[in-house]
Amino acid sequence: MKYKQISFYAYRDNRGATGGPGGVLYLQQKYLGCLYNGVKLRYVFRTRSKWFRKRFEKFFVGAVFQVLMKETFRRKNYYIVNEIASAYALALLHKPYSLIFHNQGPIMEEKTNFGEIITKSQRWWLNHMERTAFKNAKSVHFPAKGAENMYFNSPFRTCSRDEVVVGTVLPNTVDVDPTASIGHNKALTFMSVGTLTAAKGQDQSIAFIKQLLNVYKKPIKYIVAGVGPLAKQLLAEYNELKQNNPLFDFEYHASLPHDEVLRYMQRADIYIMLHRISIFDMATLEAMAMSCAIILSNVGGNADFNVEDNVLIVDCNNYADAVDKFKNLDIEKLKKQNKRIFEEYFSPANFKKVYLNLLQHIISTQG
Repeated sequence: MKYKQISFYAYRDNRGATGGPGGVLYLQQKYLGCLYNGVKLRYVFRTRSKWFRKRFEKFFVGAVFQVLMKETFRRKNYYIVNEIASAYALALLHKPYSLIFHNQGPIMEEKTNFGEIITKSQRWWLNHMERTAFKNAKSVHFPAKGAENMYFNSPFRTCSRDEVVVGTVLPNTVDVDPTASIGHNKALTFMSVGTLTAAKGQDQSIAFIKQLLNVYKKPIKYIVAGVGPLAKQLLAEYNELKQNNPLFDFEYHASLPHDEVLRYMQRADIYIMLHRISIFDMATLEAMAMSCAIILSNVGGNADFNVEDNVLIVDCNNYADAVDKFKNLDIEKLKKQNKRIFEEYFSPANFKKVYLNLLQHIISTQG
């Protein structure tokens, strides 16, 4: 069967380059266009139909029914899917598809880590959907090698590696342009962006900075943007540290517009996120594009950013060792290096290149 069209799917609203399946679909549409090698490219977001949304409020259910309604009678079509519910529906229809898995590990692990209460029947359904989506895909792709390993090493996984056709890594990108800086700090400036949760590891980031202040005898400023369940605890820690250490200052923002985040990143020297869970942090890519030095924990896809020893990877059981390594870093050199590595490995041009390779593979191997 010769494919006349390749459809990209994400049952998400089109909100631009916001991260997650919807943000990636937006970038796929922006950089791949509507035609490749004579094959039409189509992009399907969550329907805007109020009638449909009212009847299928739950995302997983809505995704399945949207695919069933739109794709049952479609022929000569291949699918590239950014979330498992749509992939599951395509598996039920015996349609050819590749799945790009953007979750923070297996679905049950992700939901457990974020504190969701799941019933026994919901657990069965989610695991069944994930397993079906994985096993029936022509290929399954992850945004980082570390994310792939995190999935298949997880006790929550629904498939082993040998049950799945694992495809090439498809790194994400970010849609950013250089922006006017809001000024520079006199202090060495760290920045963290993300929800204030255990999963994002904001408590581990401030623990590292506390350890650093024991040996770094120059002013340090810490800019934090985000809200979440750890907000009260963390703000108390920041204030206490500021009261007890005249070399430390912090600036907190519950939320910032995206362009403001980028301006603050240009102002910062170092982007730090010591996640407990991370597949491939989009804000890290933005920080690299804005010429920040990078400090990350040794989990999930974080190591994939460390292309040329350009990232300080931290073992959160040994902050002292990480601080010793930090003392020998050339921060200005790392800032320039990360900007270059973003452009060479994670830029929109590279994003387009890896997806065009996937499209070429799909077209050249169709039967």
